[in-house]
Amino acid sequence: MNTKDVKLLETIVRSHVTNSHQLKSLLHFSTRQITYSIKKINDELSFHGLSLIKRSNSGEWLYEANDLQKLLVSMNQAMLIKEGATPEYVNDDLAYGEVRRYSELLFILANPQKVTTQKIMEFIGISKNTTRNDLSKIKEKLPLGHTLVFNPQNGFMIESSVPKYHILLLEAFNFLTEKHATINRFESLFFEDKIFVFAFIHAYEQTFKLKFSDNSLTKLYYLIGLSLASFKRRTKAHANFSYDLQELDEFQMIRNYIDQHYQHAETAIDYEWLTLLFLSFNTISNKFEMVDSKIYRVIMEMITLFQSKSAIRISNKEELTNRLMNHLRPAIYRIRYDLPFEMDNVVEIVKENHEVSAVLNFVKESIAPLETFLHKEIPETELYLISVYFCSELLNSSVIETQVRKKAIVVCSNGLIMANVMTKTLKEIFPDIQFVASSSVREMDKFVENIDLIFSNQPLASEIPLYIIQPIMNEEEKTRLRNRVLIDFSTNNISRETRNLTEIIRRYSAVQDEGSLQNDIEKFLISYANSLINLDRQSKQESKISFLELLVSGGIILVTEGNLTWKNAMELACQPLLEQQVIEKNYQDILMNQMADEEAYYFLNNRIAIPHSSPENGVIKGGCSLLISINPIIFPGNRPIHFISPFAIRKKENYLLAINQLLQLSKDEEYQQEILLCTTEDEVREKIKDFFKEEATCQ
Repeated sequence: MNTKDVKLLETIVRSHVTNSHQLKSLLHFSTRQITYSIKKINDELSFHGLSLIKRSNSGEWLYEANDLQKLLVSMNQAMLIKEGATPEYVNDDLAYGEVRRYSELLFILANPQKVTTQKIMEFIGISKNTTRNDLSKIKEKLPLGHTLVFNPQNGFMIESSVPKYHILLLEAFNFLTEKHATINRFESLFFEDKIFVFAFIHAYEQTFKLKFSDNSLTKLYYLIGLSLASFKRRTKAHANFSYDLQELDEFQMIRNYIDQHYQHAETAIDYEWLTLLFLSFNTISNKFEMVDSKIYRVIMEMITLFQSKSAIRISNKEELTNRLMNHLRPAIYRIRYDLPFEMDNVVEIVKENHEVSAVLNFVKESIAPLETFLHKEIPETELYLISVYFCSELLNSSVIETQVRKKAIVVCSNGLIMANVMTKTLKEIFPDIQFVASSSVREMDKFVENIDLIFSNQPLASEIPLYIIQPIMNEEEKTRLRNRVLIDFSTNNISRETRNLTEIIRRYSAVQDEGSLQNDIEKFLISYANSLINLDRQSKQESKISFLELLVSGGIILVTEGNLTWKNAMELACQPLLEQQVIEKNYQDILMNQMADEEAYYFLNNRIAIPHSSPENGVIKGGCSLLISINPIIFPGNRPIHFISPFAIRKKENYLLAINQLLQLSKDEEYQQEILLCTTEDEVREKIKDFFKEEATCQ
């Protein structure tokens, strides 16, 4: 099996694919490629004594998911680091010219010994002509400030300033990992130092009470090792500090550790580069109490702005600030020093997840303090990452499960942010499962006792039922995953319940044909389980609702030209919600008290007020009203308001969707003015529908 075959197998397992059409939409493989790869996968399954992938008359694939997972685990284990050997089926990535040339570039950058044409040929496995052509293209495409040179003493080398050299090494490494190229071949460049590198990273984690995510740990291992190797051959020009990190505790620890345990002396700028690498990677856990008052104040300002822009009240800003400190700090160093780091699929998360998309808009409105602090515009991928973290915090609920039947852990190799996203998604898909922990692969053994099932984004060797999933799933993948889990556990339950029911019936009557009775009972229970799955699927599809849907499907719109006090206006806006039993009287009283505060956060820009509270304060069902006043209504804090929309929403996700739509409307004062010219409820309703139609088109 080659890398394409393994990728196809991994996609079937992760996305629970059941036919070639689904696979084409995910991988863009041709029918011929899929057929060929399935044949090779079946050959491998047969070799391992596992069940084959079969095709039904309807074109659906029939397979044992656990057997496919076992094969995937076996293939991944074959790709683990091996002394002096690279698995044959992963070498095909060097057939691609760009991947091959970046591999050659990294070989030159990080090689501690003299690099000759012959050594490149042997390392990559190519001819002399191909090597010469590649070196010519590498020289031609090097970024400004870098030069490929050759001299008899050192062979091929890249000449540049030390900081640019560091960044180029990182860029070459990132390119190869983003293309899923094989990187274990590069371990040979620092093979003598591999034990030191592992110990170095472990010492850092112990000192600063943190754990890097599995992906971060792997990348950090190679980058530290390759950097140390590059220091040995690179010209030791006297270099001053470049990154301005020497005052940090992390810098002092790294310098002291290398001085005590490593035989090769480095320049000051190299110590700083290693510090920067450690600082820039995401962690799965972090218990170190950092004292960084500047970053703390910046994050606190961001949260305050976020409250103001989103009309979301955060009850404990200090607690959220402390949590954000540990996870925004790596982003701050990446941005400050323009480090090109892969963002672990956050772009896909934002595109697939409506709640994160909504939070992204509020983050963009609140990011100014961080940009001022860094004197830089925040890159879009980092904005996405910050949005994912904000969203996971806002949607994190402390609901206690009272009738949990199964316990699960979520194992994620991409860090805490992605683990939180996976856990949130899984809680939505499986409200009847208790998710007791999120863990990295290397930490999962701490949690597996008394666990019924594991959800992971990586293949694992486990005796506990394992479900390999995509970190970001679309609705179809969620449905397939839920159905598979329900069927798996229903099958076990049904077999047991069938035996129990047969035993009960046998006690009270003479059973003529016990085998037929068991078959009939089992068919009934399977049919019943499938009906529950369908009902569950329908309820999931109906669970998301936005402001536009609330308003169009029964929201009350009132238009007034009177000169109202803010209290009169609030009572008028809430009255229909009371009459239609959307809210209790207590909910209105709470809203009135909240809006009396001059520093209340329940306003969007200049004209819109959105009074709302937690569902436990008196929400009976979802609903909203919209009061439009031609004349401004002056709220406490001297706010002139024309639109008041009290919300009664039971789910935080729906609130984020609704508030995001209103945020877009609040930015367009010209369109608000057009709405103020409407005289009837129907005119307003159509005008608002047209606005959101245009917004969707623009996006």
